[in-house]
Amino acid sequence: MPCASPDVTPDARLADVLRRVISAMESAPGDGCPVCAQERLEWHTDLERYPLQGPVCTDCGIVVPVSVLTPAALSASRRYALADRYAAV
Repeated sequence: MPCASPDVTPDARLADVLRRVISAMESAPGDGCPVCAQERLEWHTDLERYPLQGPVCTDCGIVVPVSVLTPAALSASRRYALADRYAAV
């Protein structure tokens, strides 16, 4: 499971992280990170590896697979990424 930055990584062992992500891929989409259950995700467009863009957990730093997130969670992650580009109304 790629991380967006080497400075922010999950606390859990890699085997546990992969198990949680695989479990999330086998179940219905959710609203948060499958590794740490944090709901704050930010859409990044400048990732250095594949995928080149996608939702990143602000807590554990993994690039969350799009397939494990609900449309509402994906929309919220994009909203955080674009919030500084547009003035609030």
